[in-house]
Amino acid sequence: MANKILIQPDYILLGEHKIFYTVRKSSRAKQLQMRIVNNSLELIIPHRVSVEEGKRFLHTRREWINKNINLLKKQEKKNSLFGNEINIEQSFNLFRKRHTFKKKDNTLFIESPQGSSLTVDDLFTVYRKHSAKIYLPQRTFLLARRLGLTVKRVSVRRQKSRWGSCSSKGTISLNDRLLEHKEAVIDYVIIHELCHLVHMNHSAKFWTLVEQYCPEYKMLKRQLKIAKD
Repeated sequence: MANKILIQPDYILLGEHKIFYTVRKSSRAKQLQMRIVNNSLELIIPHRVSVEEGKRFLHTRREWINKNINLLKKQEKKNSLFGNEINIEQSFNLFRKRHTFKKKDNTLFIESPQGSSLTVDDLFTVYRKHSAKIYLPQRTFLLARRLGLTVKRVSVRRQKSRWGSCSSKGTISLNDRLLEHKEAVIDYVIIHELCHLVHMNHSAKFWTLVEQYCPEYKMLKRQLKIAKD
């Protein structure tokens, strides 16, 4: 049996808001699922489960839908990785105890426990932080070797006002949100902080060294400023 989209959409009433959703019967689905695809709510029902039972399941997820109401209205921010907009598809598994993530091309597939009320944006932040803690240190040590510099430690954390910093002890701290930007922008920030291992200031010598390793730093710096503003 082929997958079938029911033509007539339905809606769930949350306060004064009507949240419309589509219903899809699937021969491949093993359990009831609910996900957001291109900012629209979709209910996926296995072939053996009735549409009425599927809709009852959706009504048990009212808290999750309510938390995501702005996303469903297309008011949420766009999520990006390495400068590319990421589409997010979330489904719920009755038997899963923790969230799982799988990225394919520009789509992030999230499978969540049935009882979870975390928003898609919350979960994307979790995924981005985890990915940043792997990618940014690896990239920093690689660039340091290329530049002939020694880094003692790389810390990745959320920073409100800085993209990165460098301590006199040789520790570089990077903002996990850097992963939203293109690789060239990420490299500029890392090179900027690596150059502080030589010059702990923003003198002319410092910027000359930055330009030596990153000739397009002025353009990349402007891109960061625009993104921050």
